[in-house]
Amino acid sequence: MSSLSDILLSAANQPAVTTDCVAVIEHYVAHRGGIRGIGMRAALAMGKAARPDLLLRGIGHLLPDIVATLEPSYAQSLQSGADFQAVLLQNSDSVCRNLVAIADRRMAVVKNPSVKSIYKRLSGDAETEVAALLPALAAAVTKYLAKIA
Repeated sequence: MSSLSDILLSAANQPAVTTDCVAVIEHYVAHRGGIRGIGMRAALAMGKAARPDLLLRGIGHLLPDIVATLEPSYAQSLQSGADFQAVLLQNSDSVCRNLVAIADRRMAVVKNPSVKSIYKRLSGDAETEVAALLPALAAAVTKYLAKIA
């Protein structure tokens, strides 16, 4: 059986997976309520004003690390015969922590002080935000697994 990386990062799937991940993030940010949501929308709008393909490029760059974070849950689902999406959500604490760590590592090498400042302000409760969008991310990824079943 193919690994999650083989499936999601294949030449045939990677562009669509990237686009789907961007759509999940944009939908989440657009519908996030409260002051935090206002801040997220403002930060995303500023970033996209400077670089319209900001999310697409960012997710494209980070996708191999994101998939590597999801890989243990995929292996667990194959081994147990359980639904990948369910296993991923059962492991949400460690998955979210690892996804935030990917973003933190990326921000550590970013040179733009404005980007670092925005990230620092928004990252305080990042694991909670990632946990909230994890079901949609899991659904987006799972559809590619259905194609190989």
